[in-house]
Amino acid sequence: MGCLTSMSVAAILLLIVLVIGLFSNSAGVPKSTVQREKLEGVGGFNNDCIVDELGWISNESQVKNAMKYFWSKTGVQPVIYLKEHDPSLGIFEMSKTEEDAFLAGDSNSGGWLDDWFESQGYSETTYAFVYFDGPETGELYDDHYQFYSVPGRLVGPVMDSEAEDIFFSYLESYWHMDPSVMSEDKMFSDVWTNTADRIMEKTTTQLDVAKYAVIFGIIVFAVYAIFRFIRVRRENERERNEETARILNADIHSDASESDGTLDKWS
Repeated sequence: MGCLTSMSVAAILLLIVLVIGLFSNSAGVPKSTVQREKLEGVGGFNNDCIVDELGWISNESQVKNAMKYFWSKTGVQPVIYLKEHDPSLGIFEMSKTEEDAFLAGDSNSGGWLDDWFESQGYSETTYAFVYFDGPETGELYDDHYQFYSVPGRLVGPVMDSEAEDIFFSYLESYWHMDPSVMSEDKMFSDVWTNTADRIMEKTTTQLDVAKYAVIFGIIVFAVYAIFRFIRVRRENERERNEETARILNADIHSDASESDGTLDKWS
């Protein structure tokens, strides 16, 4: 029964791990409900993937390693563009609708971001994150800024709207953290690595946990039934063997009332 107990404990521990994963510290980040496939037939990783006009990234190797990890899991080439404040764009004087039309374009024409993307010669398997610094201090945690993304035409199967929501949810959750805990290098690194891990696997749901619980319950019950059957069978065999041995080793004269005269005569 010791083995059975160990298996039961292991099953319970695994269920606990699944529940903990379900309520992990990614609270607020959307679930990944789609099983995405890595883009195939793409070129190698483009190491020229960071444009930092603000001087925020001090350890490019760390951030690029994270971006390469994202590329290795998704097939999508990531790019970071941290753009210093450019008054000539005038985006911070525009309404949100005007700003979106100017930067992202509309159904009739592309915008500033499309022109920039093409001017850099990026492939259509590129996903670029663009940060526009505001007109104030230029500090990372200033409220005057804008986030945008520029997806290449071929990244849709991976960087769909849900995947983008996941990316920006991670970014927003780290953005205002204490710099002593979350440096700019770590922030950008964690955004890319965590996004890759999340979007390329379906997130465990309560239904998944229930399904696994039923499966493990069936397995544990089946193992218990097998062990129980084997144990009962062995006990029955042991009892039969003991009974046979007792009969064979019994003293046939142990009861005087049953003494056979013929046998006594020749004994």
